[in-house]
Amino acid sequence: AEASATGIAFTGGVQYARLGGIDGLSVGVVIRNIGPGLVYDGEGLERTGVIIGADRPATNYKVEAASADLPSTIEVGLGYLYNAGEPFDVAFSTLFRNNNFSDDEYKLGAELGYRGRFFLRGGYDYSTESEGNGSIFGPAFGVGIYEFVQNMAIRVDYAYRTADFFGGNHILTLTVGF
Repeated sequence: AEASATGIAFTGGVQYARLGGIDGLSVGVVIRNIGPGLVYDGEGLERTGVIIGADRPATNYKVEAASADLPSTIEVGLGYLYNAGEPFDVAFSTLFRNNNFSDDEYKLGAELGYRGRFFLRGGYDYSTESEGNGSIFGPAFGVGIYEFVQNMAIRVDYAYRTADFFGGNHILTLTVGF
């Protein structure tokens, strides 16, 4: 409790729309948590020790803790927005995430939009398995509503994501734009 770590990390990315001159096709790349390792310090690392066989009193010393790398990721996403004819739009997306501390992840998603205001969503999260460790998440489902009220953009999204432990996750998001 009396030791802490400090560090700094950078995240950057780029998104490109109309990939290959195709309307609706986009790609994005992001690198997260790039930086030097965390450095631990604090009173919790101070100790008192006695050298056995030496004629000296107890001496205080400080343990030098090893640094810890940040959990960095590289993500590459590809998406396609298809106008299925008024009033429907369909979006398809994929993501590959390379984690430095865990298995790689693959994600798929689809969204059906009605007049840009009502949305139905579905997705799937898959992780490569090494040594019996796979993703604890599976299919996800959701709905969303997007509306303008007195020059404010209001968005309400709900999602349910299945999980192997403790049941599924319910996620409710409220976004207000001025």
